[in-house]
Amino acid sequence: MKDRLLPLGFILLLAGLLAPILRDFMREIIVIPLLYAFWWGRFLSETIPQASCWGVFCLVAALIASRSLLKQPRSKLTTEAPELPQPGRVESWVKLLQQATQEDYYKWRLARRLREVTTAMLADEQRLSPKQINQQLRAGSLDIPPDIQQHLQASLISFPHLLKPRPRFRSGAQGALDLEPERVVQFLEDRLPDE
Repeated sequence: MKDRLLPLGFILLLAGLLAPILRDFMREIIVIPLLYAFWWGRFLSETIPQASCWGVFCLVAALIASRSLLKQPRSKLTTEAPELPQPGRVESWVKLLQQATQEDYYKWRLARRLREVTTAMLADEQRLSPKQINQQLRAGSLDIPPDIQQHLQASLISFPHLLKPRPRFRSGAQGALDLEPERVVQFLEDRLPDE
């Protein structure tokens, strides 16, 4: 504390000694220009209407705010969360199988994924497009076991329709989703050509 007071006291003593000598210099160079600036500022503030002052102030504030927002890179504007690696096919199938044991929605999604694999395989086997296989599936004319056909047909129905209390969907499609996925996988494995 004493180290700070000593230079401050020295500056005040020097200012007191030099004040009579520098009085005219201080008045001409510092005090009079400051008083002129104060007088002009007050004159302008009294002659310009207050609404204009506030309008200019709001415009300047909006410009500063928009400029500061536009200057920031996009990475700073968004929350920086670490990028997680996308799950692979096996991981997504495992997750879907686990979720299918908990909720009907995931059973329906699993049935859709199994239908996509089945239609792709049957389309390749029969030299048809997956769209044609899906049409045969809707018509019920595919040469596959009936329980698997019902399971795959249930995936053609949109999920909200499965939840509506319609007897034909409740008894048929909703129950068809309960088929074990191993049954469909076994069917697909049996259809694979021997190498």
